[in-house]
Amino acid sequence: AGGQTTYEVVFVLWCMSFESNLDSFRVSQTVPLLHQILTTSNRDKITRVTIATLKNLTSSPPLVSEMSSLNLLKRVSNLLSSPQSDPDVLSDLETLKTLLEKSYQTLTTWDVYLSELKSGAMEWGATHTETFWRSNSKNMESDDFSALKILNGILATGGDAQTVAVACYDLGEFSRFYPGGRSLIKKMGGKDRVMELCESEDEEVGRQALVCVSKVLVGNWEFVK
Repeated sequence: AGGQTTYEVVFVLWCMSFESNLDSFRVSQTVPLLHQILTTSNRDKITRVTIATLKNLTSSPPLVSEMSSLNLLKRVSNLLSSPQSDPDVLSDLETLKTLLEKSYQTLTTWDVYLSELKSGAMEWGATHTETFWRSNSKNMESDDFSALKILNGILATGGDAQTVAVACYDLGEFSRFYPGGRSLIKKMGGKDRVMELCESEDEEVGRQALVCVSKVLVGNWEFVK
């Protein structure tokens, strides 16, 4: 949507955010939309009204938890590290940061991983390590392996290079630490897609895909690293 249209949409949401019952914001997936706008928009007036709307929504604990799961704290912290000339924006950002820090402490590392995975944009961090997967591979079982399906979907449809590279790494680690993970990945078509990515023009994607295929094919990966 154009900048003016985006502003008008968020302005309407801001007006609605003063209501006492905010359940409609959960049903309509408003927080993910506001998070995306705050991440991608570079227009001050859009940023200002988006922050004000999010601040109003913090009166609902479930919505604060949703903000935390989307790692909104990172974006808020980045904005606070930049000079803010508007005292209202600064106040709203500080309120958001305080509440999100409290909420973030209650999230498990799996919650953090799952929210990042569902966002479709992943970057290297603590949830993409051997230590994480050694402890969390069995969490993939939940909801009929829905997280694994999302991971395979990222590899199938592509995306930014870093997300695809991280997805290759995660799939490889899952194959190592989940009993029967290798056969499950093959059954879902993950191995074939990763093999295609071995020829990616992006060097990091190609490297991570090659390592992933090796993990899926080799039973005792730790002995050949």
